Amino acid sequence: MVTNNKEIKAFHGSGVAIQSFDYQFTDQGNDQLGSGFYFTTAEHEARGYCLDRLNGKPKLGGCNDPTLHHVVLNIKNPITPGTQRLFTRAEVMDIIKSSPVLEEQIESNWGEIAFEGLTKLTMEAVDSYDYGEPTDVIRFLNSISKDFYPSHPQAFFELIHRITGHDGVHAQFKNKDAFVNHEHYVAWFPSQINIIHRHSLVDELCEIVVAEDPEIVDGMPLFHGGEQSDIDSIINDGLDIDKSSIGYFGKGFYCATDAQLAISNYANFADNPAAVAMRLKSGVRILDLRKEDDFKIYQENGIEKLAHREDLPVLMKSLKIDGIYDRSFGGLVIYNANAVQVIGALKLQPRQHSRKNNI
Repeated sequence: MVTNNKEIKAFHGSGVAIQSFDYQFTDQGNDQLGSGFYFTTAEHEARGYCLDRLNGKPKLGGCNDPTLHHVVLNIKNPITPGTQRLFTRAEVMDIIKSSPVLEEQIESNWGEIAFEGLTKLTMEAVDSYDYGEPTDVIRFLNSISKDFYPSHPQAFFELIHRITGHDGVHAQFKNKDAFVNHEHYVAWFPSQINIIHRHSLVDELCEIVVAEDPEIVDGMPLFHGGEQSDIDSIINDGLDIDKSSIGYFGKGFYCATDAQLAISNYANFADNPAAVAMRLKSGVRILDLRKEDDFKIYQENGIEKLAHREDLPVLMKSLKIDGIYDRSFGGLVIYNANAVQVIGALKLQPRQHSRKNNI
């Protein structure tokens, strides 16, 4: 149990910067510890949640500005996994009859009220949850909330807090994967969460100083500017090389290693300018034309002569080449969408009205 005077420092990762936590975004994921607002004491775990998607679906609330939130939690009396408690029949009846959607849920799970009556069916529901002995609290609450409080977590938490005194969940994990001795907290009420700092992963990438003649390294920042609709598609649906146009180095996704270069050379020529931040994944093969051996591979395979072909990305894949770097345009051409990880949208300054050139 967390003592009353313990300050709980934790992290929460999301696809956007959260101003305040809202119940509409609960009950949407793999909530093993029940409904609520999830936090971890492992920063690198929270960073993963900034970008991870559930079953490939777009992140709740958007994914254009993945943000790591530093928080202080005020959870006084959490449940811990494995906690047993006897819920009396009176308590079970209180929980079920207080449901804001009682009749709807009775009809869905226990029978037709018109034929059997609400009172009879409600008592049958109470019977099914009146175990008469201690039971796992988290499992009990998960089950009864799904049956009687779907889409009404606040009402459920307020009632359970009144009945049990609990105000969240606390779980400890030891020697699990890379997260050694980390902890998870589930807050039940937005008022328990104090956001201390918001750290944008996009801003973090933009702050990395890349040399004018950079080494091609894992995780290096990459930027691409273009039309707002195209950038939105990349952020929400992922990179699609087939939608790329043919440039000097053929059909591919052209990226700059400098954010301002991506904005000035690409985004500012769009009607609705936007730009996306990415990073190079580990283990990818980038042909660096500054290097003699790589330039030799480029020449011997006649890649320059293949630049006009629509199937160039397929040909490059057969050569196990994910992209090309050339100093001439200060960036990379990506032929394999899996070579980069999309992070989020750059925050562009409002475009200034351009002055007409003097003739």
